[in-house]
Amino acid sequence: MGLRSLQKWLFYDTLLGLVPENSKVKNVAAGPHWVVIESDQGGLGMAHCLKQNLPSRAPNHQDLIGQPLARVAGLVKSWDLVTASIGLAAINAAANARLEPLKQSLQPDSSKVGCAFDFFLDKVRGKKVAVVGHFPNLEKMAEAATLTILERHPQPGDLPDPAAEYILDEQDAVFATGTTIINKTFPRLLELSQGADFYLVGPSTPMFPELFKFGLTSLSGTLVRNYPPMAAAVSEGLSEEIFHHGGIMVNLLKEDYL
Repeated sequence: MGLRSLQKWLFYDTLLGLVPENSKVKNVAAGPHWVVIESDQGGLGMAHCLKQNLPSRAPNHQDLIGQPLARVAGLVKSWDLVTASIGLAAINAAANARLEPLKQSLQPDSSKVGCAFDFFLDKVRGKKVAVVGHFPNLEKMAEAATLTILERHPQPGDLPDPAAEYILDEQDAVFATGTTIINKTFPRLLELSQGADFYLVGPSTPMFPELFKFGLTSLSGTLVRNYPPMAAAVSEGLSEEIFHHGGIMVNLLKEDYL
């Protein structure tokens, strides 16, 4: 394996190095949009379940129960995107277990709680901003900044995701969905955005402060308070509604940790 290839996997190897070896998978729930994993150390992690055109070879969810969390986390390197989604959910279970003290202290008016696009609105006002992934509720940001949306399945007004190669080096700020970790585009997006503030956002985001060493400005993800209501919501096929079933939007800032 060449040096360039090793560098592309460095982010993933760093993530996997943060998953404890002594933890096991306690519960798994999956639906058409999300997968959520509970560890035996109290961690609750979720990730978007990416779809692919080919039939998936993802393991049966029930077969994962009792397996080492680190082994399941290693699935994030799979090119089967459904399998990689499971791996990222396991990584996020480890991250959420680390953030348990924060989870217990969070209140609805906490300074760290809230949608990333509202939370950082004043920081990007008047600037050139690219969002990788067509998120809902971007109207305020479109009014405050010069906004470009990159999307693998473009909606009217979006650019297709290959446009990243042409425009990201012109941006002041880049918001990238955590699902870019699943489809392996994340390392290149980060490389293209070296001159911009880089915000990793969405429920798939691994909330490990150690990741700030890669140059990220913030980590905006989801802390899950209770497994049963979230598992039920995920299994029922709910999408954005998960935030009414125990999912809390949280923002971690680089300056708080470095």
